Amino acid sequence: MKRRAADKDLTLKKIPYKEIKNEFSKPSTEEKIKTLNDKMDMVLHNQRKMLVVLRQLTSEQTDSLGFPILSVNNIKKMMMGAQSEDWLPQAFPLTELEQMEAIEEEMNDPIKLSLYKQNMRDILKPGGKPRPGGLKKQFHLILAIDFLVDFNFDGIHNKIPLKKFENFNNALFDVQKGEGYFRDDYITEIRLAFRTYKNRRHKNVSDARRKIKEAMVLDSSFFLNESVCIACEINLPENKQARLELRELCRITALDGVSLLVKEVETGRVVSVSFNKIQFTPPPGDDHFFLKFRNERAKSPQARRLMDFMIEVDEKIDVSAMYKMDCFCELMFLATLPSHERLGLGRSLSQFTIQLTQELAEGKGLEEIDEKLRFKRPAAVTAIWTSSFSQKVGKATNFKVLNSVLYSEFEYKGKRFSEIINPLHKFCEHVIYKL
Repeated sequence: MKRRAADKDLTLKKIPYKEIKNEFSKPSTEEKIKTLNDKMDMVLHNQRKMLVVLRQLTSEQTDSLGFPILSVNNIKKMMMGAQSEDWLPQAFPLTELEQMEAIEEEMNDPIKLSLYKQNMRDILKPGGKPRPGGLKKQFHLILAIDFLVDFNFDGIHNKIPLKKFENFNNALFDVQKGEGYFRDDYITEIRLAFRTYKNRRHKNVSDARRKIKEAMVLDSSFFLNESVCIACEINLPENKQARLELRELCRITALDGVSLLVKEVETGRVVSVSFNKIQFTPPPGDDHFFLKFRNERAKSPQARRLMDFMIEVDEKIDVSAMYKMDCFCELMFLATLPSHERLGLGRSLSQFTIQLTQELAEGKGLEEIDEKLRFKRPAAVTAIWTSSFSQKVGKATNFKVLNSVLYSEFEYKGKRFSEIINPLHKFCEHVIYKL
């Protein structure tokens, strides 16, 4: 009885199909025509853009098989021409919020979106092969680290929410997706990338500060005993300002992320160090690193004279021109505490500097160095050996001598360096290890 009553009630509540249809008003014929015209206008607009690009593609130089020979820049110019004479795509990695907002807006255009996705793909999957580590290790190629750390995915903790940039996320997801890779996987990967880069940045800053603080123990060695430091009176107690300025030189150099140090296991004390600097040809109108530091940071006459010595020796031989390279690693300062000399530490640091430079030249370990230097590929290691001891290290590690300069050629306060430096050390050597 109860079941039949229920069936009857359900039947009574059914609404006729016509009633449901009548609840919605039909669009008028004029509205249908307008909607169709709008869609046709969009199709024609996109077709015109593509025709411009296709015409330019077919007019390019071809190879022996008849295929167009195109560079990335040529394709970008074609795409820009199809859009506007003035439009330029945002360059990766993005460094400012204005760029992020601009790219989000520009991705509403199908052709610009296609160009940006191809740029992302070329960066993250060169030759169609994903870079190792995925976004966890490669996200800095899309968003620069100093900019990336201002974001997280959801915008918590007063960060910029990446998820609000829907076009950007959709494009990056399309580039990353593959078999078995879904939207949830992308979001998880992005969140993990943010955590990884945040931790790495804090670690790099902390490591650089720790290295400088610990390596300054070498004040009792390098600044007191190194030949040119003695000739420039940096070793004298009253010239504290000069030592402070050279510590600053070491601090800036260590931020490159390629300096090395040796710690005593039992005490944790730094006993040997090599301050290494990535040197490269500066943009037109800019000074190279040593000259810029000398002019802007070195104020004491002692520190200035030491910097002048380094610059003068470097300028006698133009290693960049001689070896046709635009980037190299300079082993700037090499020092060992007197209590740990004759243990081969200087030679070990020189060998590890060569090994590290070789890895950077091959594109390995780039995430460990300063972000601004990750596109550099050093082709050699150079140094100025200022004592007979460091010169022996150079011979043991197969450095080639480019030039030898007698200390009698340099002066400070009316005295030649050769009058002040221990006669055991008669000259300096400018050397190179070519990879």
